[in-house]
Amino acid sequence: MIRFLILLALALRVSAQDMMIREVFDAKTDTHVEVLALFTKPSPGGYFPVRVVIANNLQSDRQVRLDFSSGQSYGTELTSRSSFSFTAAAGKTLTRDIMVPLSPPNGHYGNNNVEVRMTGSLGQGSNSIYSEVGPSQPSVLMSETLYTPNASTLDSEIHKKSGTSYRGTSDFSGKFDPRQLPADWLAFSGYDSLIMTDSNWTDIPPGAKNAILSWVRLGGQLVIYSTSSPTRASLGLPEEAGYGRIDMESIPSSLMLDAAETIKMVTIPKVDKPRQ
Repeated sequence: MIRFLILLALALRVSAQDMMIREVFDAKTDTHVEVLALFTKPSPGGYFPVRVVIANNLQSDRQVRLDFSSGQSYGTELTSRSSFSFTAAAGKTLTRDIMVPLSPPNGHYGNNNVEVRMTGSLGQGSNSIYSEVGPSQPSVLMSETLYTPNASTLDSEIHKKSGTSYRGTSDFSGKFDPRQLPADWLAFSGYDSLIMTDSNWTDIPPGAKNAILSWVRLGGQLVIYSTSSPTRASLGLPEEAGYGRIDMESIPSSLMLDAAETIKMVTIPKVDKPRQ
């Protein structure tokens, strides 16, 4: 039973992220490269946080290069390109968080297709991740804790408001693991709202908390739900939010949200006109 619970916890931890590349170069020594998207949904602009893990269990140094491109997938598009190079020392594991620049919105919908290509002395690989935000729809991130019980109802509600998008429908939010959030405010710069529980906030590493509060002061909206009645002081939150907002909301023990009210809270007054 204990082994099952450990495996379940690990599975839930990974599910809040997207493995873009996992290249096993040498199975015998478990030498591999992982390229992990820390959010499951890129924002319409800003940056996309990616964690790179290079486990080099060989006897010589190895190099890895990652080339990213970000752009819309139709019409005349703006494209952002970036490259990152790494050297992993022999017998060492290298872990780095990188901020991948995203192309700005270039149309009615805020869609973004992020592609990555890996080359170097530990193999090759490629993948992509796509997201779309409808007209007048905010770009939202939600913790795995709230995403799991609420995603389908929130998606259905946002589809009623946004209608059909370029690829069919645009979902309400992406998801994240609070314990794996990056410590750079640029990771949140393309998003309008960040939604989580008070327990999620407690789980966030100190560096990531500082990054989120910096993003809030510059205009972001942090929404924290709780089944109790914590104060801002008890959670280490400031009373003043600068240009942004910190909303403390109650939630039943089932963690089920009122879809219409949740969408209203993050939509007004954050986004009041279509993207240009």
